[in-house]
Amino acid sequence: MSSSLTQAPPKGLRQQEANEELSAWKRETRFYLLKEVNSSIDYAAHELERIDFIWGRIRSDRGAASPAIKADIRVEGHLVVFTKVELKLTKAQRNAPITSTLQQYCVLNQILEFHGIMQSQVGRLAALKEFMHVQRHDLLNDQPSNDDVELYVDIVQRTFQSLGRICQELRNAANVLRLPSRRRFPYCSHVDHVRYFHAERRDIRVIADQKLVHFVSV
Repeated sequence: MSSSLTQAPPKGLRQQEANEELSAWKRETRFYLLKEVNSSIDYAAHELERIDFIWGRIRSDRGAASPAIKADIRVEGHLVVFTKVELKLTKAQRNAPITSTLQQYCVLNQILEFHGIMQSQVGRLAALKEFMHVQRHDLLNDQPSNDDVELYVDIVQRTFQSLGRICQELRNAANVLRLPSRRRFPYCSHVDHVRYFHAERRDIRVIADQKLVHFVSV
């Protein structure tokens, strides 16, 4: 005679337990989407705007002098706004140097591309926040009839895909500013640019790798 302890629970009890687990999962997922993801989006957008603002306001005055060359260069954000270069070719021509000045502003394409990527991702974050707002009604609906798991799966999947694309673009933005050693002007030759580059690239990776993607493991 089999013991009652070894008997399988009634089908109705198993269904009730499954329903309770599903309801608990939905509550946790809803809280995560409405609270944690929204908070991460707000934080990321704020940081991207801050980083973009800092890079856009970089000011650099650089001078160099030697027996053969004198140079003064001024950079403001993504523009080279002033250059003056004086070159002496030979000893016999020291009294007649060649002088060149910048006729119009020169655009630093890397900074401009970085700015474009950052602004695009701020727009994507705003679109994702709007998407979450539109889904808010369905997420808050906790009626017994609201058992459509696919709704939750679809929202999580679309959120993950959007954040994944944003993370990849942020990595691209960091790579835009990572110049090869042969292209030193004007970033690597100026200590402030090097400092900002390393500090802000770390901020980008923190956003991309920690604040946005970490929910995959939740």
